[in-house]
Amino acid sequence: MRYGILFNQSNIMFTDRFTRTLLALLFISFTLFSCSDDPLSDDTNDADAPDFPALTPYEVDNEYFEEGQQMDPGNNFMTASTIVQTANTMLTGQAQIIGFYYEIVQQGELERDGNRWIWTQSVSQGPESFEMVAIMTEESDGISYEIRITGEVFEEGEPVEDFLFMDGSVNGDETQGEWNIYQPELGSVPVASYTFSETDVIELTALFRDDAGDVDIEFTYLQDGDDHQVDMVLESEDVANTVIWDTDLWTGYYTHNGEPFCWDEDLQDAECNLI
Repeated sequence: MRYGILFNQSNIMFTDRFTRTLLALLFISFTLFSCSDDPLSDDTNDADAPDFPALTPYEVDNEYFEEGQQMDPGNNFMTASTIVQTANTMLTGQAQIIGFYYEIVQQGELERDGNRWIWTQSVSQGPESFEMVAIMTEESDGISYEIRITGEVFEEGEPVEDFLFMDGSVNGDETQGEWNIYQPELGSVPVASYTFSETDVIELTALFRDDAGDVDIEFTYLQDGDDHQVDMVLESEDVANTVIWDTDLWTGYYTHNGEPFCWDEDLQDAECNLI
């Protein structure tokens, strides 16, 4: 099947470099927290503290492809559907993992320092120890935040001290924002970066970097009413895919390195000059 080879290698690279690290760190977090001899009580949290901003207030509208898969569509539609589903996972799925860090750190000790709110979650079990510090700063035009980590929590490498694991910011009405994830081997260069905005058009972007810190994978989603577009660029594989679809007309197409593949309103393969 044509769509089976468009992004397999990038998926493997992404899983090895990013998702496994997040899940391993999350597993350690939950293990230490659940085994702690002195768990923190809920009354350490101040009701006046602001909530952490939503990481993905917008998502890829995938309903069109979910419905279309039940209608015996052609190969072009199915290829596009696979690309869009992959992009959706990369653009929004990782935020679900990061959301667990929010939950863990907000159960820690809380203090306020002017316009800054600081949560500290520190637990230990035997020789294992782990600490997360979250700092949220109320700015004049929105909120900035970061999570720092101390301990031997990454799969490889030396223990980290006050390591910046995540940072981000949102504007006042949370219609524009960005956040980044860091790993020790890249230092101050984020391994993954996300941005979102809603003006007249919804736009989501996710960037993933290689071992040298260069952007290797980029996903973008645009929505303007019934018009939708997903772009996926894999630098190391020299691959660029774009999917464009109209949820009113039910037609669409995708391009693979510039070559178009179209489908009609019945979701069947069609000549691109006929739709």
